[in-house]
Amino acid sequence: MDGTHTEAWTMENRNMRPKSGEAPFHLDEIFFSRTDKRGTIQAWNSVFERVADFPPERLQGAPHRIIRHENMPKGVFWLMWEALKSGQRFGGYVCNKASDGLFYWVYAIVTPTEDGYTSVRIKPTSPLLAKVTALYAEALAAEREEGLTPEASGHRILKALAAEGFPTYAAFASASIAAEVAARDAGLGRGADPRLGHFREMREIVQAIVAEQKILLSQMYAMRLVPVNMRIMAARIERQGGAVSAISDNYRLLSSEVADQLAAFVEDGMPTSTFQFRAMERALFLTSACRIMAEADAYFCTHDDTENSENLALEAARLSAVMSQTRIEADEALRTASARAIRRESQAISLGRAILPLDSIRIMCRVENERLRILEGGLAAVVASLDIFHTQMAKNLEEILALTHRLKDHAEVVQALRG
Repeated sequence: MDGTHTEAWTMENRNMRPKSGEAPFHLDEIFFSRTDKRGTIQAWNSVFERVADFPPERLQGAPHRIIRHENMPKGVFWLMWEALKSGQRFGGYVCNKASDGLFYWVYAIVTPTEDGYTSVRIKPTSPLLAKVTALYAEALAAEREEGLTPEASGHRILKALAAEGFPTYAAFASASIAAEVAARDAGLGRGADPRLGHFREMREIVQAIVAEQKILLSQMYAMRLVPVNMRIMAARIERQGGAVSAISDNYRLLSSEVADQLAAFVEDGMPTSTFQFRAMERALFLTSACRIMAEADAYFCTHDDTENSENLALEAARLSAVMSQTRIEADEALRTASARAIRRESQAISLGRAILPLDSIRIMCRVENERLRILEGGLAAVVASLDIFHTQMAKNLEEILALTHRLKDHAEVVQALRG
């Protein structure tokens, strides 16, 4: 494109733009760009040109940071590069700056490839954008006022996200991309993607399981005081308390074993550590990313009538390859999450069986209480405590089992819907 054409292109584009504020970027449009390993722009689509207000000759070979907005906290880019360097995709909100000073928000999905990075970006419209805008403003202020390094700022952002209910950045990325896809579908008058609905249900179920597990563990730790109370009671009634001492020892040993098993069960099911949670979030993120990539591929091929159709076809093929690999990984993550749901159900059943011997000891306490009730009030208080603990534990385990059943059912439905 020569200088005359560039000037005409620039004037035509800017005649349609406001003088300040947000650059025109429509909901049905999708950005595409590809860079090399150094972040140098190698390819892009016409949406990138128009919204960013850069003619082709200024984009080719330019560093991708030419569109970076000064109001973006460096911590976000630290999080992005940490993901990309580890071979993972990055999904997140970015505010960019056009050549004429206008700003525009995108939700970006960046995928590392053998020779660089491929990025597709949509216009974010979900309620999460307002929260992210405020979070970024706070992070930017902290960077400037406290002199935070990009890494320190990144960790500060992670802490802020955790306070909003996202224990990891992966959890935030999967929730945000799903929210943006759903908002995009609604804004374009499309029906909701049923897979994303099931994924949202799965996330809520996992969170409910975590809550029940915490209650169960606290009950189990509280029960460790029961044997101590039994020993005190046995000492009071001296020779008549021999059976109580034996019951106390048995209960202490069994409850300790069950508590250890329960602690491992709970730790294995926490959002920050469980493979189930990570696989589910990964499946949700990759499934949503596939949706956006498929639209980008279709948009790229039908809306971009650039002069170099050969290069256009090559970039479309590259994007299709990235999308295919993403779909393969999404399916694998979903299979892993489904298998893990089945395993959690089995673990919950095993835990219920492990608690059964404690119920037998509780019955022995009842019998001994009847025998000793004329002495020091018997074991009535201990029996009452055991009744409360065991009733609550049975309720928690029943709820966990029901939730794991639902989790498995949703995973099976999503597997059936994938394609």
